[in-house]
Amino acid sequence: MKKFIIISVLFFTPLLWKGAEAFAQLRGINYQAVAIDENGNQIPGTDLNGIANNNTIAVRFSILSASPTGAILYQETHTTNTDQYGLFSLIIGDGTATNAGQYQHIIDLPWLAANQFLKVEIDIKNNGNFKLMSDQPFMAVPYSFYSLKTDTAFYPGKNFV
Repeated sequence: MKKFIIISVLFFTPLLWKGAEAFAQLRGINYQAVAIDENGNQIPGTDLNGIANNNTIAVRFSILSASPTGAILYQETHTTNTDQYGLFSLIIGDGTATNAGQYQHIIDLPWLAANQFLKVEIDIKNNGNFKLMSDQPFMAVPYSFYSLKTDTAFYPGKNFV
């Protein structure tokens, strides 16, 4: 019996670890971009005035309601380094939340409404002077956040517990 328990624990431990690892991946939205200069010129791999290659930059993400000029639902900032091509990768949700948004945690946003816009601003000199990089609608609901808050599905007249 002891052998069975030990084998079971050794067999299921990697599965539990993998499950915990997958759950940890639901903490945010992956984002990757090339840093651009103040004029919007994309000049990766070149060391011209204003390029942000091999540099520390600040990035500010704002999730807006209904339009590119809508109310700020959530806002966070990141400080990161670019590579030799000006590329950087971040996870929206892992930054430092500001007090500008209606929500302090990305998971609390009303994702079911599915009308949010993502505004991205960068500060290539990391001095607090953010410039607009893009503002685009989310094309799909970040379902992992919504699913974490949903215990059961609601179907009138049905009980799936």
